[in-house]
Amino acid sequence: MFYRGFLLFFLAAAVQLHAGWITWTNGTPGVTATGFFDGGSGAYAGTATAAISAVIDGGSNGVPGISANSFANGNLTTSFLSNFPVNGDGSFTALANGYNNTQDAYLITLDFTGMANGFLPSGTLFTVLDLDSQENYRNVTAFAPGGAQIGSPWLSPLGGIAGLLDFSYLVDGVDSTGTFTPPSVSYGGGLYQLIGPAANESTPLLGFRTTQDLERITLAFDQSNNQIASAAAGGPQIAIGTEAVPEPGTMTMFGIASVAGLLLRLKKK
Repeated sequence: MFYRGFLLFFLAAAVQLHAGWITWTNGTPGVTATGFFDGGSGAYAGTATAAISAVIDGGSNGVPGISANSFANGNLTTSFLSNFPVNGDGSFTALANGYNNTQDAYLITLDFTGMANGFLPSGTLFTVLDLDSQENYRNVTAFAPGGAQIGSPWLSPLGGIAGLLDFSYLVDGVDSTGTFTPPSVSYGGGLYQLIGPAANESTPLLGFRTTQDLERITLAFDQSNNQIASAAAGGPQIAIGTEAVPEPGTMTMFGIASVAGLLLRLKKK
């Protein structure tokens, strides 16, 4: 009996989970990027694309635009990764929205028609990292499969204040500045407004789960007039992922464990 129980325990212990975040890679520098879900299969197979348009070059010296941002070190990485698993290979990338000048602005389009079913499945995690001082995503709009604009709320907060999850704040009540002013999240007329706080915060994270299948998402990115200039590839980031998913071969292990359990029960009879 001991060995039978040990066999089932061993098989169950071999089952491991990890999150399946989109890994972004740069296409045309600053203009396009392509992403795929780590371990993506079924509805999460295929690719997503990101592109910017309607660019306003506030300083006439170029707009950094979008880029893949790898999180390897830093406080934000620690805070984020301590609450959400990384990809299976230990990596994590997000889509950074950079700017050089206070008046830089552009429209970001996230397109999911390259996914297996032509859309991003309902229940996917949609997060915004480090939405800092007066950085804004305005008129965040979603489109259903077929292209129609979605006119009802399509984001469900994961927790915190209107989806806000600031992990240093949750631990000690303040962030690194000694105070905490959250980004503003509002909804109306089919549009979300994600507006950065007046003060720079260390680890703000807006976490949501989608409630509908999405073909596209558009976000108008800009800064308030008195925003300071940032380094290229700086600014907030967008991370999109699944809940924890089985490691490759996990379903096979589940199957083996189930069959083993069935055989043991039949033998006992």
